[in-house]
Amino acid sequence: MNSSEAIKILEEESKAFSFALTGTMIERFQKYLEALHSYNQKVNLVSNADPVNVVKRHVLDCLAVADILTGGSAEGPTSDWVKHRNLLDIGSGAGLPGLILAIALEDYDVFLLDSVAKKTRFLQMMVDELKLQDRVSVVTGRAEKEARGARRATFDVVTSRAVGHLGLVSELAMPLLKVGGRLLCLKSTNQCEAELEDLKSLLKPMGAASAELITPPIQVSEKEHVIVSIEKQKVTSDNYPRTWVEIIGHWK
Repeated sequence: MNSSEAIKILEEESKAFSFALTGTMIERFQKYLEALHSYNQKVNLVSNADPVNVVKRHVLDCLAVADILTGGSAEGPTSDWVKHRNLLDIGSGAGLPGLILAIALEDYDVFLLDSVAKKTRFLQMMVDELKLQDRVSVVTGRAEKEARGARRATFDVVTSRAVGHLGLVSELAMPLLKVGGRLLCLKSTNQCEAELEDLKSLLKPMGAASAELITPPIQVSEKEHVIVSIEKQKVTSDNYPRTWVEIIGHWK
């Protein structure tokens, strides 16, 4: 394991973004990389937890979302929209992108949601170790249940990466967003066309606008990635989200 080399790569490659990583952020990223490498030997959170690989394949990808939320992308939301400061990450897993965003976006309240307790234990361990407890919460639960409870329509931003079909993610995210909020979902380009077509008929009842595709300044793999941005323009129908069985049956 070489976290120092990984940090050098992170510092150099992140210059492509409009925001700068501070010393505190770099220190937290290094602690995260080392902890993930250690924890992954007991619980499989990522396929390859080598710090260099995690930076190249995951962290830089996630930081592209932070670039949008700090107003760095010309294709992203307008400057008034990026003043929002409340974010939910669905299916956080190893903290990708949620914990990465919590480190990089120091003025955001971040909620990390995952249904698997062994994953949320890691997330809570990291929140405690990085001293982020004042603005980062870890929740063990299911998004479709959260969307039927007190957190419905309470978030400005919902993020997701490697959770599933864009339609599935949208159905979970839209009820949780405030009107005017946005879903930012990291996807490979070759997935998007078919999934966006599948999603079209349900955008209106979910209160969603048409999707925008934002190309990150850094591509981290041989498959081109984009960030799908969908604004919530109206209140989501009470019919959504459906039960998990219905959601999976529709979007499988």
